[in-house]
Amino acid sequence: MGTPVWAFAPAPAINTYLDRIKGAEGKKAVIFTTFGSGTGIQGCINNIKRRLGEKNVETIKELNVQMKKVGDPDFVRRAISNLEV
Repeated sequence: MGTPVWAFAPAPAINTYLDRIKGAEGKKAVIFTTFGSGTGIQGCINNIKRRLGEKNVETIKELNVQMKKVGDPDFVRRAISNLEV
């Protein structure tokens, strides 16, 4: 589940998805965000975790990538490999 941090919350399209998701019970999720300043990351993550939890989806990992690093493929590869899912 990925989203930019949008005013301390997931982007509107992700909010809609989280409202409508069905059949995800018992699944596991990795949450990733992209962000600018870093303000609001934890609030966004907590929002997604809570809403997935309401659908009985377990969050197993989190990945947060600052926008200035999104274009750095080596950084992104290392960040993903560090998840060890």
